[in-house]
Amino acid sequence: MATKDKDAPKRCTAKEEAFCLKYIELRQKTAAYKLVYNHTGGDQVARNQACRVFKRPHVTARVIELLEDEKLGAFETVHTISAQLDEDRAMARELGQASAAVSSTVHKAKMLGIYQEQSKVEHAISPDTVWTVNIVRPDAKS
Repeated sequence: MATKDKDAPKRCTAKEEAFCLKYIELRQKTAAYKLVYNHTGGDQVARNQACRVFKRPHVTARVIELLEDEKLGAFETVHTISAQLDEDRAMARELGQASAAVSSTVHKAKMLGIYQEQSKVEHAISPDTVWTVNIVRPDAKS
């Protein structure tokens, strides 16, 4: 007869796994609980039950694992796009297309968060007073 290994980590049930995945998608425990467990009762009951499920050590561990996978996936995406932009820049330089090379560099800097579109507006109130306003548009589309 097979014996259970008491030291083996407990695995999530199908419902718990679905709860974890839905939580990662929505970032909201109560909503994830309501959808996965087909909860039709009150919000407070759903909130309490969601917290109970979330506090189970194997469920919490699974959520952390999924979050780490998500971060790794985002890093891989940035890494891949960054490499593509480097290749594009190199090709543009080889072809003597300075504008395309600069564009590739700017796009990479924007993706990495080290470049922001800026505008400068100056308004003279009097000959002695000039107001300068810098407008930063981090969401600017090029």
